[in-house]
Amino acid sequence: MVNYPTLSGDKYYELAKKYLPKGGCGVVSFELKDGRNSAEKFMKNLKLAAIETHVAAAGIPSGLVRMSCGLEDKTDLIADLKQALEKI
Repeated sequence: MVNYPTLSGDKYYELAKKYLPKGGCGVVSFELKDGRNSAEKFMKNLKLAAIETHVAAAGIPSGLVRMSCGLEDKTDLIADLKQALEKI
């Protein structure tokens, strides 16, 4: 599941339209099946990302991956995500 408030199916979509009329930021999160095992394999196979842990026991699902995208080329990001997902 992808969580991003400017996607029409997101539970915060209406609020995002109201408060983010020019769009959201480059932070997206998604949850991988098989929880932590899948998340660890996925992150170990990323080539463009730095792995940083910012939350602990705060009710965050163990398979949640949060990415902050910025200056990277979208084609490079998509390719990196694809190859890492294929390895889990």
